[in-house]
Amino acid sequence: MNSSFQKLRLIYFLGSFFLLLYLTARSILVPFVYDEAATFFIYILPGEFIPFNSYWDANNHLLNSFLGIVSSYFFGNSEWALRLPNVLFFIFSIVFLFQLHKFFENKIVWFCMALSILFSHNLIEYSAYCRGYGMAISSLIASVYFLLEFLRHSNTRSLIGFNLFSFLALAANFTLLNVMLIASVTLIMRSIYERKFAVNIIAGLLLNVIFIALTVWIATELKKRGLLYYGSQEGFYKVTLTSLSNLIYGSTTKTLPVVFIVLSLLACIVCIVKFKKFQLKNAISKPATIAAFLFFGSMLVVISLNLLLNVNYPEDRTALYLYPLFILFLFFQLICFP
Repeated sequence: MNSSFQKLRLIYFLGSFFLLLYLTARSILVPFVYDEAATFFIYILPGEFIPFNSYWDANNHLLNSFLGIVSSYFFGNSEWALRLPNVLFFIFSIVFLFQLHKFFENKIVWFCMALSILFSHNLIEYSAYCRGYGMAISSLIASVYFLLEFLRHSNTRSLIGFNLFSFLALAANFTLLNVMLIASVTLIMRSIYERKFAVNIIAGLLLNVIFIALTVWIATELKKRGLLYYGSQEGFYKVTLTSLSNLIYGSTTKTLPVVFIVLSLLACIVCIVKFKKFQLKNAISKPATIAAFLFFGSMLVVISLNLLLNVNYPEDRTALYLYPLFILFLFFQLICFP
């Protein structure tokens, strides 16, 4: 480990420590917003959150409701106690964003990538709410790390980690169904292509498929009851990209979504050029390729669900997961394949 990376690591963890202090202070000092209060009175206070046995609403982020009940039991019903699980989940973001340095030969690029996610104020704010969004983002980052680890080493530990955090991500927020679906398809494609059908891989993939099937079942029930109400039908660009850029950067300018598209296309061109330099067997397991699959695949699923099933395009916070996927995709294209 060279001295420059040691300095980057020190700056990273010092900055992360102060971020954790900030989120802790925010969780104590800032009053509840409406959605947090609704979560508390409808799910946490009665202790009923399991679908088919509780009040039906998309507001029920299962993991947040469950951990809110646990935290309430031990620490009471104050704002900080109910937000504590989210603050603690932020530690997963810190740890696994750091672990992603393994996939970057250029540590400066990794450092910039990590800071782009970790110091995105309007993103990390959700880690101090009694809602599922912060938990979902932290679980997403961890699951991406374990996915990349598994594609590199094909070990059982990485597969278990991927399945665990995929489950947590889906339980925290059903909107991550798109990402986990693409991630699972990636694993299946890799296994078929390399003809790896070991018992541990088959069991792990089957378990992940079960998680996804359960999520689809619950999401279908929500759709039947007209409860997938957030967002609209006005188009992916207008609803999703515009609202997400406004949320992340706190600006209503129309140029940000355009910049988002241009950067994505440029990075996509770089990815295609790199892809051609490798055999398919090697290319499909590279972090840059996987990041592209997850990012573009997730957007493709969103558009397909709208066109085929009339599901609303996600708006602002319900599309929040696209931002870390975009950052990962963008920065992985800035390096040569490790």
